Amino acid sequence: MGCNKDRIENILWRTIHDNLYNFTAEKIVVFAGAENLDVNTDEEITEGLKHLLKTIKVQQPSSNIVLCGIQPSKGKESRMSTLNTKISSMVSSSESGATYSDPASVLLNGQTINAAYFEADGIKLNDQGYTKLAERINAL
Repeated sequence: MGCNKDRIENILWRTIHDNLYNFTAEKIVVFAGAENLDVNTDEEITEGLKHLLKTIKVQQPSSNIVLCGIQPSKGKESRMSTLNTKISSMVSSSESGATYSDPASVLLNGQTINAAYFEADGIKLNDQGYTKLAERINAL
């Protein structure tokens, strides 16, 4: 779940307004929060994700929900690492029934992004990066 340039509130709106009706999903993988980094605090992002998970669970009670950590980008690795730790703790302590995974951690080279997986801007993934990330997502 999640589309390019969507903030948590955009995904929440679609979740409430028919995005998850008329089918039963076995698994829902959620990537959300990266677009909130420039406008929200870590606490606001974590609370938004918690609310999103609860909303998804209400609409898809039998689904296995996996919330993925926020993908690293150049210059924001430290904040994302801290935020992903907070998100993981929130998922562990919440009643959402979700699990946490950080498939994007394969895009790091220690504490910084692995430039081999990113376009020159250090934000967008290149083909190698998408392939590496897809391998991890498929294993979830």
